[in-house]
Amino acid sequence: MKKNVLQKLLKRSEKGQAIILVAFAMVGLVAMVGLVTDTGLLLIEYGKLKRGVDAAAISAAQQYSLPSEELTESDFTEAAQNFLNLNETRQITSLIVHSCLTTGPDRPAQCNPVGGNPKDNRKLVSVTASAEVKFSFLSVIGIRSTTITTSALGEAATLDVVLVIDTSASMAYETRPAGAYSDTNRYDPDRVGFISENPQNCNVAPHADACEPLTSVKDAALAFADTINYGYDRVAVVALTGQESVNALRHPTLVLPLNTNETDVKSAISDLRVFTPRVCDNDATFSDVASGTCIQLDNPSDPNTFISVRCHYYELRTLGDFFPKYPDCPSSNVGGALRLAGAALSGADRRLDSFWVVLVLLSGPANATDTPENYPSGIPNAYTYGYCPASEFYPSSALNTDANTDLVYDYRPCTDGRPLVRHDVSDTISFSYNGWTDTISTYDPDDYAMDQADNLANLLSGSGVTIYTVGLGEEVRSTNRQADTSVPMAEHLLQYIALEAGGPDVNHGQYFYAPVLDDLLKIFDAIARNIATKISQ
Repeated sequence: MKKNVLQKLLKRSEKGQAIILVAFAMVGLVAMVGLVTDTGLLLIEYGKLKRGVDAAAISAAQQYSLPSEELTESDFTEAAQNFLNLNETRQITSLIVHSCLTTGPDRPAQCNPVGGNPKDNRKLVSVTASAEVKFSFLSVIGIRSTTITTSALGEAATLDVVLVIDTSASMAYETRPAGAYSDTNRYDPDRVGFISENPQNCNVAPHADACEPLTSVKDAALAFADTINYGYDRVAVVALTGQESVNALRHPTLVLPLNTNETDVKSAISDLRVFTPRVCDNDATFSDVASGTCIQLDNPSDPNTFISVRCHYYELRTLGDFFPKYPDCPSSNVGGALRLAGAALSGADRRLDSFWVVLVLLSGPANATDTPENYPSGIPNAYTYGYCPASEFYPSSALNTDANTDLVYDYRPCTDGRPLVRHDVSDTISFSYNGWTDTISTYDPDDYAMDQADNLANLLSGSGVTIYTVGLGEEVRSTNRQADTSVPMAEHLLQYIALEAGGPDVNHGQYFYAPVLDDLLKIFDAIARNIATKISQ
């Protein structure tokens, strides 16, 4: 009897132990499931946070597109926070953002050391964020949450920008006498004392702000310069002509190499001059007149008796002269200016990882090229004054019949009149006139500018060269003195430079047309915004 009672008690005890063991096993099983499930959740949330922080760092780095005087450390933090909020990243418990603006110990280690070469400055932002991850199953064993932390380093591209500004004689043609203004009220009636379009006058005080359209062009360029983040971005300035105050050379000039100093950049833009050649010798004869462009004055001793800018030698030549110096007169060497822009970007101080930009503003077609004098390695000595089609200085009767399909006498200076016909540097034309025979290149300044644009667009850099072009004024769309009037010569060239140069694989820019000066500020602002968009992609 006693034995049966004891056995029953033992059986009941074993059942209780089993329940306890099962209970402990269930806790362990839940813990194991929780470990797997919540660890997976942890990894998922870490991945989300990491992607969010990576993107936030890039977004914050884009704040470097703000002008340097407007940018503060809080701009980076606000940009990172806004991006994380916008993408509904898990609740952030801590956000730490530092950029190369700071000079303290929190400055990202990859930044250029303070006081180092400005060329090596980088647009970096470090972002470190922490977030709380709450567990589901692991809370059963008391592990309710944990904190995850991740970091990222974002970088925006630095900019190397070259401004190519037309400073040819045409950039003084819209200047008006004191108190005058156009129908669109572009001219300031308070400008006093200026009484002609003579570039000798408008380039000197107190009239230095009176040259039009150059003054308005400089104002727009200065507004563009305000969008640059100095200390990181660099700007170079190329003028289409020499910048001497008197007896200026017609060759393009690198006014300012790539520079990170705001004062230097703005001074270079403000000091740009309209091409100011020598004063014509009114008493000169064809046999002794000097070559090149000159300023025709009614009274050579009085700069206020301006008549025009002219090519005196060409006007005095006779038809029997086969070697006039007309190619030495035009001053719109677009190809040479593009060559200088490329040299500025790719010189010894180049930055291959920066975003290379060239902005070109022209008021008319190309009508000059480099010469053996200013580009000895690129122009044969036979072309002393640069390339200029034979049609410019030979009567049409001297040219062969076949050649007349491409060349007709009396086009625009040093152009062949057919913008859609592109010649190679080796293309030639033969002529015979009064027993004189010769063979001359048909290669012209328009062809030269396209070739230099191709060279520029294909320069070696991280993203190539992006070229923006602006055509200013009615001359850009004029087809006067062209054999083929289907497209304006100047606009066709500007469109090619911006949209086609270098081939389809190049990161092309945009072409803009400004019929009047009032459009320039809007266009330069649009270019600045387009550049910011491209470097953020």
